[in-house]
Amino acid sequence: MTFPNSQLRADYKPSGEPVVRARPAQRVRYRYWLMLLVASLAGIAFQLLNQPATASRSAAVASNIVRTPTPDSPSQSGAASPPAVPAVRVQLRVRRGDTLAGLFAANHLSAGDLDAIMRLGGDTERLKTILPGEEIDVGRDDQGHVLNLHMQIDEAHLLDVQRETQGFKASILDIPATIHTAYAHGVIENSLFDAANRAGLSDGVTMELIHLYA
Repeated sequence: MTFPNSQLRADYKPSGEPVVRARPAQRVRYRYWLMLLVASLAGIAFQLLNQPATASRSAAVASNIVRTPTPDSPSQSGAASPPAVPAVRVQLRVRRGDTLAGLFAANHLSAGDLDAIMRLGGDTERLKTILPGEEIDVGRDDQGHVLNLHMQIDEAHLLDVQRETQGFKASILDIPATIHTAYAHGVIENSLFDAANRAGLSDGVTMELIHLYA
């Protein structure tokens, strides 16, 4: 290696041979560039050694991700939940000689459900005395199982039976009604019943009048 003459100085060994040495400033620069080169090589080596580990960690994180299917995309098994089936309404009209068991059998309704409803007693006792002209509304599923049952007991009350998780539940509901005031008049010529009938009064109101005048 050659150096400018201005940066060299001659030292002599005891043998008298000249030794050429670099000045201190020049040695500092050499050390700086040498350290920079070593640091660059160390950084490159660190990146090369660390790259497989980073890729492994990324793969491990990706493997732990649980993907939740969105409502618009099918599940991984490919099976979608079946939609809820609405109840099918069946209207049972009571005719002379009909029984509730016979009506259930004719409309493919579950006899076991009928037995469970009748075992409730209480509010369902009215179902034991069905009369011609009455109607019973039943909601069933596609297997014939009863989901609910409704029957009007009188003008102001309704029997309501609902299937719940633990079985059936029955209750009596009030029917919302609007009351209108009306007037009627007539002349009793033969009987009160005949006069009330000519005035347009119902048999129920006429009977109440008879009990009132009695």
